Amino acid sequence: MRDKRFLYGLLVVNISSLLYFDILIADFRITFAIITMGAFLYLYRRPNPVLTGVVVGITIYLLQLIFVIVRGGSLENMGYGFIPEIFFYVVYAIIFYFGIYKPRTEDLEKMFLIAVTGDFSANFFEVVLRINFFHQDFLPSQFFILFLVALVRSLILVLILKGARLYRLLLLKEEHESRYQRLLHMIMLLKDEMYWLEKNKAKIEESMTEAYQLFEWLKDSGRPELARKALRVASDVHEIKKEYDLLTRGFKEVTDESLEVNQMKFSHMLKILKNTMNYEIGDLDIVIDLEYAYSEDFTTARHYELMSVLRNLISNSIDALEGIKNGRIQVAHRKVEGRHHFLVSDNGAGIDARRLKEIFSAGYSTKIDYASGEINRGLGLSLVKEIVEKRLRGTIAASSEKGGGARFEVIIRSEDIEVEK
Repeated sequence: MRDKRFLYGLLVVNISSLLYFDILIADFRITFAIITMGAFLYLYRRPNPVLTGVVVGITIYLLQLIFVIVRGGSLENMGYGFIPEIFFYVVYAIIFYFGIYKPRTEDLEKMFLIAVTGDFSANFFEVVLRINFFHQDFLPSQFFILFLVALVRSLILVLILKGARLYRLLLLKEEHESRYQRLLHMIMLLKDEMYWLEKNKAKIEESMTEAYQLFEWLKDSGRPELARKALRVASDVHEIKKEYDLLTRGFKEVTDESLEVNQMKFSHMLKILKNTMNYEIGDLDIVIDLEYAYSEDFTTARHYELMSVLRNLISNSIDALEGIKNGRIQVAHRKVEGRHHFLVSDNGAGIDARRLKEIFSAGYSTKIDYASGEINRGLGLSLVKEIVEKRLRGTIAASSEKGGGARFEVIIRSEDIEVEK
């Protein structure tokens, strides 16, 4: 009884009991409450249906008495006339208990049969009570009308349940789609880090080699103390290299095996990119108008590389828009003469001509916290350039004017990025 959903369901059933019409005999009403009660019993199975039927019957009875009082009616004459309706809901609940609840069936076809049986049996039981205790007249032929009512109400009930099931499936599909996109986003970020790891791996090898060469030179020059230190440095770098290899191997296993997506349409890729970038913009608590457009759709197997390039160019534009009102970023695509042109532009502060020549250099960043010395690395325009030129065999160029925004254009040949559908 403390469950809020039970109370909400009880409230809906009681409200729907106010929608009714009288039929056949006095105080015998055809109400919509049995439809909502049937849906409630089917969808929410925590409470015992029989207990629910008793509670529903009593609360609806009390609600009817309240309306009698409000309208100035006589409780002595009308109050007893509503009592058989309590048994209507109890009988329906008992049949639901043995037909649906106890066998734990989800079959809507069986639910329809149980609903028809329960509806007709409950009405039949109520009519028998009225004939025997209230001496009301009821023709046997009128039971056919009760059966038609049971059919119609049960049909409406099943249609409502089918609609609820369809709605639940749509919500589940949206949830799965959202998780799928977040997983792709996570893998894309991991692949971004993989580029850094792969780039630094050669530097670790080089440092280890130079440390060992230094050890050999110091040992031969008769400086054993310094030689031992150089050897210790070489050994430490070697241990770091082993841990580094384990890390890169783990990253590779996650990115290669966690989600096998061999190909992707560019339109789908843009949809994922749009959602993930909106998450990032939302986390920064800034307002930026991010627009996407493409001339024609295509399928690619290089979606991770292409998403990484576009994501980091967009992130670069987001950094450039800090403190600017009505910030706007445009991501555009067009195909011209067998080449794909990807353009990312913004209306930010822009980059002056002197720095424009350096932005693709290793270690360059337009976003430096001079108080802490921290650099907002992102993937780095140098590695973006490396992905475009070495992995995608394309070109990247930047143009900008100070105060006039920045524009990055990536050009990739169709044969280097497209696959057959």
